[in-house]
Amino acid sequence: MGIYDRDYMRRGEKKPSEEVRELITNRPSWQALAMVGIAVLLVLAAIWPRNSDKAQAYLPDESYYEQNYGKSLDPIDINEATLEEIMSVPALDNEMAQGIMEKRPFETVEDLLDVRGIGKQNLMIIRQYIYVDND
Repeated sequence: MGIYDRDYMRRGEKKPSEEVRELITNRPSWQALAMVGIAVLLVLAAIWPRNSDKAQAYLPDESYYEQNYGKSLDPIDINEATLEEIMSVPALDNEMAQGIMEKRPFETVEDLLDVRGIGKQNLMIIRQYIYVDND
């Protein structure tokens, strides 16, 4: 031991390296920060709008189609519809309509989830405009 070490031992003080180590170990731990982060996520999840509410917000009412297209949208049989009829369904573009034509016949409306570009959100939107007749 050197003189420097003995001097600290006599006074009962800690070495500078021990003080730094103590400062590092006494700071807020990552577990506490993780708990705060989880609490924030839970609050955001509680106030965030649900998918079904969001989808309903994008659905125009039937009068919109009567004013802009001159006709109301009656549900169409997706297995018998022409490309133009399928394209008239809201939220379907040309690529999705082509995919529907290629993958026919469908047994249920949920089978449309196999078509590229149609997910749960799109299916929720178009469900009221289509049906499947299995006769």
